[in-house]
Amino acid sequence: MNTPLIINQTDVTHVLNPQDIICCLSAKGYCEVFTKNGERIVISKSLSKFAEELDVSFFKVSQSAIINRLHIQKIFKKQKEIMLSGDIKVSYSIKTQDLFELLSN
Repeated sequence: MNTPLIINQTDVTHVLNPQDIICCLSAKGYCEVFTKNGERIVISKSLSKFAEELDVSFFKVSQSAIINRLHIQKIFKKQKEIMLSGDIKVSYSIKTQDLFELLSN
């Protein structure tokens, strides 16, 4: 899906291709969106509300993280961490088997 995603901040509106989003992390009622060009966009929207706008490339790996499967580079099973594009590490709390099932769909 290549429908642009509109992300509003107080001073600027970002128009992003969902494929350019690496991950979204929860930050105390806010959501941090990390993009492949190195941007970190903080929005005043909960992670669950923002997740409703994302396509099937994204899935929740913990209570505070949604990742884009297109940006997964490595999975550290022992540490329960996922290395994403841009050297971003995200912890996951779902079962490793469930993670691999999500990747294969």
